[in-house]
Amino acid sequence: KRARAELRVLREERVVLELRTAIRLQSWWRGECARQLARELFPVIRARHQAARRIQGLARMQQAKRELKQLQEERAALEASAATRLQSAWRGQVVRRAAAPQFAARQRAAARVQG
Repeated sequence: KRARAELRVLREERVVLELRTAIRLQSWWRGECARQLARELFPVIRARHQAARRIQGLARMQQAKRELKQLQEERAALEASAATRLQSAWRGQVVRRAAAPQFAARQRAAARVQG
C-alpha cells in the first residue's frame, strides 16, 4: 500500500512537472513568435511613425505660415492706420496754423460787434 501511494504521488508530481514544462515551452515559443513578428514589423512601424511626424511637421509649418501672414497683415493695417492718423493730425495742425490769423481777426471783429 505504501509503495502504491508513493508511486501515485510520484506520478502526480511527474504530471505536474510535465505541465509546468509544457507551459514554459509554450510561453517560450509564443515569446519567440512575438519577437520575430516585432523584428519584421519594426521597420514598417518606424517608417509609418516617421511619415506621420513628417506630415504633422508640414501641417504645423503651414499653420504657422498662415498665422504669420495674418499677423503681418494685421500689423500692416495698424501701421497704415497709425500713418493716416499722424498725417491727419499734421495736416490739421498745418491748416490751423495757416488759419490762425484769419480766426483771430474774426474773433476780434466779433468782439467789436458784440461789445
